[in-house]
Amino acid sequence: MSPKTQSLETNDLTALLASLATKIGIGTMRIGPDAEAAYRWLRGEILATVLFFATRSGFAQLAEDAFHEVLIQAILASDKYEPGAVGHKGYFRNLAKLKMLTWVAREKQLIKRSSAMLGALASRPSTSDRADERLVLLEGAIQQLSASDQLLVRLMLQDLSTAEIATSLGSTREAVRQRRARLSRTLRELLNPQAVFGSGADKHGGEPFATAAI
Repeated sequence: MSPKTQSLETNDLTALLASLATKIGIGTMRIGPDAEAAYRWLRGEILATVLFFATRSGFAQLAEDAFHEVLIQAILASDKYEPGAVGHKGYFRNLAKLKMLTWVAREKQLIKRSSAMLGALASRPSTSDRADERLVLLEGAIQQLSASDQLLVRLMLQDLSTAEIATSLGSTREAVRQRRARLSRTLRELLNPQAVFGSGADKHGGEPFATAAI
């Protein structure tokens, strides 16, 4: 199974995927292989829909994030799918479409909210020349990100937990973890790691993300 699903309850996801394999007629009564087969099938069915909506809406750079979020939601929703009521391909493609419409609306809302967040944080005084230097470096890197990514970084720098960020963004903890890991890597490429990042793991889990720059 994809590593992207590992932070959820792996046994639950495996069971759901194995069950889905049976429902769509590719099951072999072997849980592991069936789960893998269903995962590959489901991935193939929803990928084109996710890419289409992400690109058409101007969020092509976030397509990977959207895909993994919708994929997890599709796996969880597979429990409600009943064969015969509607074709399985149509069911999951339509599910992906609905999830992507919701995702796009959320991203557009985040862009609007990011302006207010940026203004509020920009007005906060720094405490030292060193903090000013680090803030300038970090701000330059953040400005190279998309508006929705900028907002997520700002929330991360407020030392909010993954659950708190997910609630604030109207997203899932899994989606926040995925985006946070990607953004941490991106910022490390844009910055001297010693300028902003600490060496210990924070309460978000995953890579370190110190808040001393703010």
